[in-house]
Amino acid sequence: MRLIYNQGGIGHAREAQHIQDRAFKRQRFSSGEKMKIVQAVNKMQEEENITLGVAAARLGVNCNNLVSWAKNKTVLSDSLVDDRLSLHKGPMSILEDLKDELLEFITQWRDKGFPVSRMCLVRKICALKPEFREKTVEARKMAISRFLKKHNLTHRVATHKAQRLPGEVREEALAHLEVQIPRVNDACRHHDYVLNMDQTPVYHSMEDTVTIDVVGRRTINLRTAANDGQRVTVAATITASGRRVPSMVVFKGKLCVSSKNIT
Repeated sequence: MRLIYNQGGIGHAREAQHIQDRAFKRQRFSSGEKMKIVQAVNKMQEEENITLGVAAARLGVNCNNLVSWAKNKTVLSDSLVDDRLSLHKGPMSILEDLKDELLEFITQWRDKGFPVSRMCLVRKICALKPEFREKTVEARKMAISRFLKKHNLTHRVATHKAQRLPGEVREEALAHLEVQIPRVNDACRHHDYVLNMDQTPVYHSMEDTVTIDVVGRRTINLRTAANDGQRVTVAATITASGRRVPSMVVFKGKLCVSSKNIT
């Protein structure tokens, strides 16, 4: 029998297995899952008297990873990192030295019922750390987003207001357009004199409805001003040519007409 020596030293079966292994998506485990796998392997070795490689193959994990996890079992067993996929902390955040002041700021405002927004945090951070102003808008947003996620904070809606769905008024809108479009496109009408006016109420105290608070909290309180129900009417107008007409503000009151002015 002749033996053919493989000068390249390549195990084709082994190489094919490596290619197949790379085709599968790499699986990642959290710190808590890693410790459960290590405990399961130890139990299998004690009860069935099998090697580490056999136990790793049964669970579908890499043997070298098991050795590494076993060495770091003290760190992985910490409850603070139970849900983390990596023990590496990454670079220090630009807001790390301000976390106590920012958390106290958010807590105080929320305890008083005041809304907290990203812009509030931006102003607070710029006051505490002026170099934060030199960051781009996107960099500021990402820094604040990471800070909120790290401390279990997110935007919460305080109230919900019901509105009509767009599909419910579709037929009304189409019927209105069928009448108005021919009138607007009439050659005898100048577009500067075709006006579209709409009135909207504006409250004296414009209260925010979204605030930053702890994830999972069932009650989200907001403090409102004493005159939150008082409002004015603002008439916004625009022409068909695109020119904006100065808005008209109508305050609530009584119209008093003097008899002297009547002729």
